[in-house]
Amino acid sequence: MRIALAIGMSLLGMGTAYAADVLEPAAAAPSFSWSGVYVGVQGGFSWVDTSITLPNFAGGYEASPSPNAFTLGGQAGYRYQFDNNVVLGVEGDLYSYFNKEDGAPFNFSASGESVTLNYGGSLRGQVGYFFDRLLPYVTGGVAFIDYSGGGIQTFPGPIYPGADFSGTKAGWTVGAGLAYAFTDHFIANVDYRYTDFGSTSFDTPQAGAGSTEVNLKENALKIGFSYKF
Repeated sequence: MRIALAIGMSLLGMGTAYAADVLEPAAAAPSFSWSGVYVGVQGGFSWVDTSITLPNFAGGYEASPSPNAFTLGGQAGYRYQFDNNVVLGVEGDLYSYFNKEDGAPFNFSASGESVTLNYGGSLRGQVGYFFDRLLPYVTGGVAFIDYSGGGIQTFPGPIYPGADFSGTKAGWTVGAGLAYAFTDHFIANVDYRYTDFGSTSFDTPQAGAGSTEVNLKENALKIGFSYKF
């Protein structure tokens, strides 16, 4: 009798342990982490406003070409995820402009100036707050653009000789965006950025003005696809 009771108690204990194992919830799968290095490609469109002035002419001759352009390039960065859902990162990109030239006449003149965008890039910080695989963020930092320009004849009339310019200009940029992780490695993002490259003075004495002032601002929408390591 004692032996049967001992066997019964042993089986009861095994059953209770098994039931506890069955009822215990399975361990949650590890959530996605935004921490890591990533590289990818990006494309977009830029709306560019320029103001070109020959200030030494009476009244100040001014032209406003708008070399709006598609962009295509690459991006790379690093993000670190904190326990409070905040994500800090740094990102750099480099891209070329396509369909990138536009000209406009000077006021009070039959001639004008054109602007051609060549390539650009930026190095920016990023601050975001993630909701699992969705990451809204703000971004800001420094940007640069390489561009050139020259005199054009928009209507029958003289062209200002020597009013050509070229250079690489740095400025500041700010924006905001969204990133979404489709898998643990593939991430898509879309962001908007405003960039102000300020004003640059180019010596163009042959134009009769002594200098050409170029002011450039850019609004850009970019879409990127990256691989996170």
